[in-house]
Amino acid sequence: MTASPPSSSSSVEFIDPPTSMEDGSTLNIVELGGGNGTLGVGLAMALNVTDLQPTAKIMCTDNDHRTVKNMRFNVLQQPKECKVGRAVRAGSLDWGDDIGGDEFATRVEDQFGYSSPKNEEEASAENSDDGNDPMQLVTHVVGSDILFGRTTLDPLSSVIAAFKLRNPQINVTLLMKERNPENYADVADLATEIEAKVSKGLEDEDDDSIIGEELRGFSVSVRDVLHDEIENMKLLEC
Repeated sequence: MTASPPSSSSSVEFIDPPTSMEDGSTLNIVELGGGNGTLGVGLAMALNVTDLQPTAKIMCTDNDHRTVKNMRFNVLQQPKECKVGRAVRAGSLDWGDDIGGDEFATRVEDQFGYSSPKNEEEASAENSDDGNDPMQLVTHVVGSDILFGRTTLDPLSSVIAAFKLRNPQINVTLLMKERNPENYADVADLATEIEAKVSKGLEDEDDDSIIGEELRGFSVSVRDVLHDEIENMKLLEC
C-alpha cells in the first residue's frame, strides 16, 4: 500500500497503489537502506500482479556489503511464482551527492534500461554516449526507517537532493520513525536539509534550465502516519 499524494492534510490516508505509471511504463524503484530486502520484495510481489514482464522493477541498496549479500540471498529464496527474481536486484550504494558515481549509474542502467536490442547495430546505438543520465530512468526512491542519528542526516539528505537535482520527476517517499530529537535527527530536520541542498544545487543551474524550472518552489512534505499499530511514524515526500 502507498500513501495519497501530498496535500494540505497533516495525516496520511492509505490507498491501493498503481501497478504502473499512467502511460503504462514500468515503475523503476530505488530503495535506500534495504536491510534484509523485505520492502523491495514486498513491493515486487504487490506491484507485479500479472504473468507478463514486470511492471515494477526494484533496486534494493545498502552501504554494507554483507547486508547486500544477504539481500541477494533473500531475493533468490522467494518462490518462483512470486516473480520476485525477475524484478528485484540488490546492490551497494554509499549515500552522497554523487549517488554512487559511475558504478551505480551503470547498475541503474542495467536494471532499468531498455530491453535487449535485436542486433549489434541497435546495441551500439543504445550504448552510445548520448548524454542521457541513467537517473532519468528512476521513477521512485523509497525507504523505511532509515534515519538513525545525526550522522545519517547529512549523507541521507545529500543523496535524496542529488536524485531530485538529476531527475526532478522522481517521487521520493520515506517512512520513518520519529525518535527522541535529543539523540536523533528529527524528520523535520531531514526535510529542511533536503530543501537547502536542492536550493544550493540550483545555484549552478541556468535560470531557464529545465531542471531549474521543474524544481522551482521545491519543498518537502512531512506528515503523521495515523495507524492503530504504528506510533510516532512520519511520511516524508518530495
